[in-house]
Amino acid sequence: MSSRALGAVVSIALLLTGCARGTTDDASDAPAEGAVADDVLFEQVADLPGVVGVEDLRFQQDFGLPPQYAGRITAADDANPLCVLDEALAILHQGREGVGLEVLVTTSAKETYGLSSLVGRDGSAEDRYGPQPTEPQPTATVRPCTPPAERSSLGGATPAPTP
Repeated sequence: MSSRALGAVVSIALLLTGCARGTTDDASDAPAEGAVADDVLFEQVADLPGVVGVEDLRFQQDFGLPPQYAGRITAADDANPLCVLDEALAILHQGREGVGLEVLVTTSAKETYGLSSLVGRDGSAEDRYGPQPTEPQPTATVRPCTPPAERSSLGGATPAPTP
């Protein structure tokens, strides 16, 4: 094999290795964590009132896709699933800067709620939960939810307080 062909093979192998390293569900090779460490955020979500289970809650950064927190939370039968979702997303929003929130809350009746259940298709977590903290914090601030309004098309969970 010529040195030119060998160089091309080595270059391609290095590129593929770099692409494989860019796809991860493990935060160990991802950029530095946000204001609150991921393991602390996940523990706070699992400990929320009304949460009976957390499945595969994680930070993920798949090649070619924006970084995000993802996973599934199961709400207790007597909990308001929109409030569980609202409080969980408010906590996760205090983690890594600029991440998406693809976390779903499900009920025993197989109802599923996500961020668009709270902000609609045109809303964002930033609009709802305010700016992300930039300084390190030991834990996230838990933002209590007010039960949703009966007539809201989005469920009406309380928007972020105005500073």
